[in-house]
Amino acid sequence: MILKFFIPLILLFTSSAALEAQKGKLFGRVIDAGTSNPLLAASIFLSETQLGAASIQNGEYIITNIPEGIYKVECSLEGYKPTIIENVKISSGSITKLDIQLKYEGKNVWLPDDLEAKLLKDLPAEVKQNLIEVKKLDLNKYYTLLHQTSLSYTSRSGFIYNQKTESRTEKILSLDLQAELLGLQYKKVDKSEQKEIRQKVESILRDLFNLREVQRKEELKTLETKIEKLKNYTLEFSNNKEEIIKKRINELLK
Repeated sequence: MILKFFIPLILLFTSSAALEAQKGKLFGRVIDAGTSNPLLAASIFLSETQLGAASIQNGEYIITNIPEGIYKVECSLEGYKPTIIENVKISSGSITKLDIQLKYEGKNVWLPDDLEAKLLKDLPAEVKQNLIEVKKLDLNKYYTLLHQTSLSYTSRSGFIYNQKTESRTEKILSLDLQAELLGLQYKKVDKSEQKEIRQKVESILRDLFNLREVQRKEELKTLETKIEKLKNYTLEFSNNKEEIIKKRINELLK
């Protein structure tokens, strides 16, 4: 009886696997045509079918179970000009590789204009200028760095806040953005200029990490002082707990 039940089940799985093996796959990356950076959440689908996928963080996508044939592949992403690739051949049991480039149309799809202006307005002049230079080279990177930089700057007074630490924070943010900017420029120059950029990046990062080391040590010292105060407060509270409870009862039950 059991054998009779499993035989059709085995045949079902076998035939499903055979059908899948007869189909092909489409695989590739979606990138920005201007910067060659990977694009996340681009929509890729085969025209006149229900087969499609979305690109992941590194720009890669894969569409499986595609019947053999010739297809038109459409790709779109908000803020970019949609593109269509004709005559993409899919063969049974094989993977077709197709990388897609999308051209940016100049639309800000990351942040409302008023929010972008507000985030920039609150930043120091040198930091703001570095961000604007990044924007000219890579919009994806710009909006990511704008968000991160604004968050870092607005939370700068978490441990210590005075004129000295304020100046150091601004310098750290500025150096970090300078390194990012050089990283973007590095991809666009020849080997002789790349060597010079590498030296500049190394120098900037040494200055940056020296400043961060000083910052971390000061924050640690401040934190240790706070912990010591908290220990003393906890000890005092434990020693006087009963007296504190009685005092609170009298306050509540007047």
